[in-house]
Amino acid sequence: MNRFIIISFLLHSILISILGFKSKGDFRKNKRIEVYKVSFAPMPVPIEEIKEIKKEIIKEDKNKSPFGKKTKERRLQDVTPQIETGSGKGFNYSYYLNILLSKIGSEWKNPYKGEDIFLRCVVYFEVSSDGSIKNVRIEEDSGNSLFNDAALNAVIITGKLPPLPKEFSEDYLKVHLEFLSGI
Repeated sequence: MNRFIIISFLLHSILISILGFKSKGDFRKNKRIEVYKVSFAPMPVPIEEIKEIKKEIIKEDKNKSPFGKKTKERRLQDVTPQIETGSGKGFNYSYYLNILLSKIGSEWKNPYKGEDIFLRCVVYFEVSSDGSIKNVRIEEDSGNSLFNDAALNAVIITGKLPPLPKEFSEDYLKVHLEFLSGI
């Protein structure tokens, strides 16, 4: 019986050493696993259309104002940027437009904010495939140079946007962006 234990011990030792040499020590090494943290862009949010709100006007209040003056009721036009591609096809990447409006909007310093002055100016510019802004100019003048310069500077100071979406096949994107005062 003593002899069988010694033979078993030797055979097991030989078997373990053979397996150790064949695996070349891989079982002893800790393989380093690299983990990359990735954050995804938020899902595009559908742009809701502004619905016209109808107000009832009481006949007595029509000619009277609480301040004793006659006031005019003005309605603002729909403020949606006109976006074109180089070939005139539509640009259907709302998430990119949200980024564009957000970046330019953060640089927009409206000189007449909160005042009862209504000015409208349209700035034209092109966004190249790498996101750089080129050919910035006033397309529709507001008649007020301070307001025009503020709108123009908002686009120029923005400088660079993220690259255009890879699925977008054109070389550049034409943008006609409307700026309004008194809002």
